[in-house]
Amino acid sequence: MQKIERLMAIILALKNKKKMTAKELSEIFEVDIRTIYRDMQALSEINVPVISYPGSEGGYEILDDYFIPPIMFNKDEVFALLLSKKIFDIINIPGYASSANSAFLKIENIVNECFKKDFDDVQKKIVFDIKSNDINIENSYVFDIVKQALKHNFKLKVTYNGNIPKNLEEQIIRPYGIVFEDGIWYIVAFSELSNSKIHLNIESINNISVLDEVFDSPEDFNMTNYYSTCCFKNAYENKNSILIKLRIKKNIYPNIKDYVFFKYGEIREDGDSYIIGVKTTNTDFYVSLAFRFFNGIEILEPLWIREKFKEELKQLNRIYEIKF
Repeated sequence: MQKIERLMAIILALKNKKKMTAKELSEIFEVDIRTIYRDMQALSEINVPVISYPGSEGGYEILDDYFIPPIMFNKDEVFALLLSKKIFDIINIPGYASSANSAFLKIENIVNECFKKDFDDVQKKIVFDIKSNDINIENSYVFDIVKQALKHNFKLKVTYNGNIPKNLEEQIIRPYGIVFEDGIWYIVAFSELSNSKIHLNIESINNISVLDEVFDSPEDFNMTNYYSTCCFKNAYENKNSILIKLRIKKNIYPNIKDYVFFKYGEIREDGDSYIIGVKTTNTDFYVSLAFRFFNGIEILEPLWIREKFKEELKQLNRIYEIKF
């Protein structure tokens, strides 16, 4: 990123987030803090009203009434935006599809034919593999109601058909956020009935309504931090989940370590392999994974899944058996 582009990006970041530290800016723009200090000096020299606050709670801020001229995108920025459309086409975000498609059409129409050809040539060589074959949400009306509640901090009354005790099927919740994981949308909320945080699969909600009651969001709660530290995966809350143990060769582990299923698993070294224990409600996925990486993954437990794998191998062998 050229300096002039970074200066404009810093202005936009400060206008968007109000106040940011030099460290935060350096991490966003991948430069050292001294470069940010020089950038702030450069902004001041061209009369951009940057305010500097000293101390541990300090940072930089731009006056609210500062006018930003019309934004121009460079070639790489347009390329990145158009490339993100490939992800958006895979992950359905109810209520935003038409707006997003309209935005992408506008972006496509501001570039010339030469750029379109360059982009088409490269984007055909890039694949985003989302770890699910069925991620189209059916209860889109639920999604819309939750978005409304999140915007205004409204409480929700829900009737849920998941694997939870009968006395918790209908309750009042305080929605904290929405998470997309493994093709499933979840509501992260505080349950007034159980007096604890819960995760509800949106597809399992039968009825939902917005209550005319506002709640105060906890000041110490951060969705990103919460998601990164809790065992969120539905399988770890599902009483019907099954613990599968896998032996994975170390040489192929880097190819599959980023599967979201493994990040909650228990892992230990065993010679040239790792032994990983993961919970799941979809055993077929791991059978398919063992087929795909047959030379590096072995299903250890439970035995009935090993037997299922062996039976499928026999069927596969019969299909491809050479008959003389």
